Amino acid sequence: MSPPSAAYFADVQFAGACPQTDTCCQPCMRPNYAAASASMSSVASASEASPPQVEPLQFLPFGAEQDRGCIGNRGEATFPADGMLCQPMLEDVLGSVWNLSRDREGCRRVQEALDIDDADIRGRVVAELRGHVWEALRCPHANHVIQKWISVSAPEESQFIIDEIMSHGHGGVTQAARHRFGCRIIERLLEHCRAPQIDAIVCEIINDSTALSSHPYGNYVVQHVLEHGPPCAKRQLAEHIGRCLPNLRFDGSMGAVVAKALACGEIECRLELARRVLAVPGLIRRMAPTRHGHIAVKLVLQLFEESPIEHAAACGALDYDMDTLKESRYGRFLVAYLLSDSSDARSQCLELTACATPSKCSAGKLNTSLTRIRAQRALGGA
Repeated sequence: MSPPSAAYFADVQFAGACPQTDTCCQPCMRPNYAAASASMSSVASASEASPPQVEPLQFLPFGAEQDRGCIGNRGEATFPADGMLCQPMLEDVLGSVWNLSRDREGCRRVQEALDIDDADIRGRVVAELRGHVWEALRCPHANHVIQKWISVSAPEESQFIIDEIMSHGHGGVTQAARHRFGCRIIERLLEHCRAPQIDAIVCEIINDSTALSSHPYGNYVVQHVLEHGPPCAKRQLAEHIGRCLPNLRFDGSMGAVVAKALACGEIECRLELARRVLAVPGLIRRMAPTRHGHIAVKLVLQLFEESPIEHAAACGALDYDMDTLKESRYGRFLVAYLLSDSSDARSQCLELTACATPSKCSAGKLNTSLTRIRAQRALGGA
């Protein structure tokens, strides 16, 4: 049987007044299915006798659908289905780029214009942004437009952004790095520009890296240098962090910067930094229960897995005071890693620790700690 046609729905009758009250001002919408069933039977028999007539397709002229979709019912411009700006909308953007960039909805339209694969149009759009970079990096909306341009353009086309930031003199880069929105633009420059372009930016960041690493926004810029900066910059920054370790506080974002330095860069630099961490008395114990510091401690242990003696010394620096570590959320993560038996080197370090740190605690205390660790590992394996 063919599906019900429009005739079925047209013949549906509505039964009586509203069952709740006879004075209801709305007609009752309860359909009379008995009448509808009879109508459907007649429609089915008629469809079996003669096939349905199919209306020919009507094709709109080229461009009619796009033009029709540019203006909404209220007269405002809308995006067509393919997500690209049509000509009327593009004309609204050009000439008003800076004003639109500072608006929540307008900045989206400017970013769509930057996605157009037309060098002339994109050049006209970015020409209106020149001279406004410093204002844009402090604007909650315009900063997205600058980030978009850096991401979609060639590195040399973003040189004017670097020049405008550097024009604010010494401290301009670090001031932008400490800003809630400005730090994002510095990060995009580090990701997409060539090393000679960002040399001056990286130099300022390294010189102020100690203060930036403790800043809620600046620490992300330092981490970006460690991840995306030139190899020489990564080495310089890792060495600077290693020299400053004895004077650093790890109750904030500093631990995240140290962890990033231990995770990125050449293996020789990472091993040297891990040895510097181990050389500072009590540093590993202070880092272990903190949010970012426990990740840095785990990375130190991983870097030393190929060196059982250094690995044992790193484990001994924790004094295996599991009860104290378990009192903090992040300490428990580290305890779970230490008690994991997935690595033979990690298992051997439990035995070597008794010989590596004889002066820190008595043999009885070490034996008790090792017995407790072995029992906990056995329960975990069961």
